[in-house]
Amino acid sequence: MDSYKKIISFLGISCLIFHFSITAIYLSDGSYTPASVNYWVGQYMIPVFHQNWRMFAPEPPLWNIEFEYKVQMKDGTWSNWNNPKRYLIKKHQNTRFLYYGKEYTLYLNLAKNLHGNYMVYRQKGFKNGLDNDSLERFIQVKWEDDAYYKLAVQFFIAESEKKFGDGIEKIAFRYVFNYPEPFHENIEKELEIIEFPVFDLNTTFNE
Repeated sequence: MDSYKKIISFLGISCLIFHFSITAIYLSDGSYTPASVNYWVGQYMIPVFHQNWRMFAPEPPLWNIEFEYKVQMKDGTWSNWNNPKRYLIKKHQNTRFLYYGKEYTLYLNLAKNLHGNYMVYRQKGFKNGLDNDSLERFIQVKWEDDAYYKLAVQFFIAESEKKFGDGIEKIAFRYVFNYPEPFHENIEKELEIIEFPVFDLNTTFNE
């Protein structure tokens, strides 16, 4: 009887050690273990214990949305793509009692609203039986009357003038919609880039 209890205790302790060891590796993002080990850790943790992170409150983000923009100067040259608000993340992490987090949230909400409208326009195009080329033209026309697109243009005009000053001819912007880095390399990272119509600063919006 005593040996039976010892076996049960040994198995129970072994299971706990195994589980918490795997959990520690998983929470380290696999930074200290080889890819072959990370693969089996992911196979154990993701289906049963990951739960899409929805067990937490507040819930960590399930995706990332970031804006990028570039400008064409009057001499015809284009700048590189710029992320206008990434610096806010570092400022918020350094000083969480100031307004940086709220400012970044407003910026992300604009991107999320544009993404939502984009999905609505795509759905309308599909219902109308449009092919891919016609669908893209349909969406581009829709942006011209979209309130969030107009707001985004004003936002990027202000951001670009702060960075590049006068002499800007056109502004192009896009958002990058992606999921956080997967735990191991065998899970493909999804990425979606939506480019908006180039805005000429010499023109005005449709009323």
